[in-house]
Amino acid sequence: MNTKGSKRVIFCSTLLIACIATFNTSASDDFDRLYAQAKTEMNSEFGAFYTMQLNSEIGENHANVLDNCTKKHKNSEKQLFSAIFEINSDGIIKAFHIDKKTGFAACLKSRFVGLEVPMPPYDGYLSPFN
Repeated sequence: MNTKGSKRVIFCSTLLIACIATFNTSASDDFDRLYAQAKTEMNSEFGAFYTMQLNSEIGENHANVLDNCTKKHKNSEKQLFSAIFEINSDGIIKAFHIDKKTGFAACLKSRFVGLEVPMPPYDGYLSPFN
């Protein structure tokens, strides 16, 4: 290979690595950003009210999810994790974001997504799981 071709390959490789590094945000960074947004929303006037409604709904109508996952994952339930509900405007839980994939957290995620809860103020509303 000639010198000009070698320089071109090195340049393209360097450019590719720079692009990957620039656009590759980690899952942890994404979770931290979502969690900060959820905390901000929770501290708003409506957010505090909605958080009470959501926690009440989970406790009263979806306690079986917590019970089943607790029984199924007795050891991992003690591992701390943070989670965020992402809720559609129609009140359907669209996603359950978790920062650590424990058995208990994964169980909750599989059970919570798709459940109906009180309608939030807008689509994609984020609320921390407490």
